[in-house]
Amino acid sequence: MKKTLKVGLSLVVVGLIVGTIGFANGGAKILMAEHQVAVPSKKEVLSKGQFDRLNINVDNADVMVKAGKHYQVSFTGSKKIRPTVDIKNSQLTVSQSGKITKFNNYREHQIVITVPADKQLSGRIHIKNGDLDISRAMLKDTTIKSDNGDVEFHNVTLNGGQTTLSNGDFEGHRLTLQSDYRVENNNGDNEATKVREAGFILRNESGSNELFGKEHNGGQQKRNQSAAHVLTLVNHNGDNEVE
Repeated sequence: MKKTLKVGLSLVVVGLIVGTIGFANGGAKILMAEHQVAVPSKKEVLSKGQFDRLNINVDNADVMVKAGKHYQVSFTGSKKIRPTVDIKNSQLTVSQSGKITKFNNYREHQIVITVPADKQLSGRIHIKNGDLDISRAMLKDTTIKSDNGDVEFHNVTLNGGQTTLSNGDFEGHRLTLQSDYRVENNNGDNEATKVREAGFILRNESGSNELFGKEHNGGQQKRNQSAAHVLTLVNHNGDNEVE
C-alpha cells in the first residue's frame, strides 16, 4: 500500500515538473500519449507575399487553403519538417519533406495558405500524406493530387482542372462550376452536395452510385449531362454520391 502511494506521488511530481517546463517554454504542445513525448507545435508565419499561382508539394502535413483579408502562409508543427516557401513571378512554391516517425506523424503538422476572397488561384497541389481542405476559394485549371489523405471543398468555384485521389475520401459542398470538372478516386468515397446548375456523370467499377436518392451498383449513372458544366465522379474502389 505504501509503495503504491509513493509511486503515485512520484508520478504526480513528474507531471507537475513537465507541465511547468512546458509553460515556461511557451507555445502549445502536442502530447503523444503512446510514447509520452511532447512535440513543439508553435505557429510560424512563413510568408505574407502576394501570389496567384500555386506550386505545392507536401510530404507529411495537412494543407488548408482559405479566404481571408490578407495573403499569408503559416505552418504549425515540428521544425524538423518545416516547409520552404518561395514567391517568384506571382507563383507561391511550398516544398516540404521529411519522414514520418512514431513521434512525428503528418496529422500533427498543418500548412495554412490564406488569400483574399476575390483572388483566383491556379497551378498544382500534390500532397503525399495529409488532408487537403479548401474553403471559399476560386480555382482555375488547378491540378490536385492526393496520395494518402482526404480532400474537402467548401464553397469553392471551379473553372477547369481536376482532382485525383489514391487513398482517401473526396467531399465537395456548395460547389460552383464554371466548366466541366472531374474527380477520380482509386480507394475512397466521393460525395458532392449542393452543386449549382450542373449536370452529373457517376462512374464506378466496384462500388455504388447514388444520384439524388437513387442508388445503383456500379456502372454509370447520368443526370442532365447536356448541361453547360458537368461534374464527373469516377471511382474504382468506393462509392459515389450526389445530393
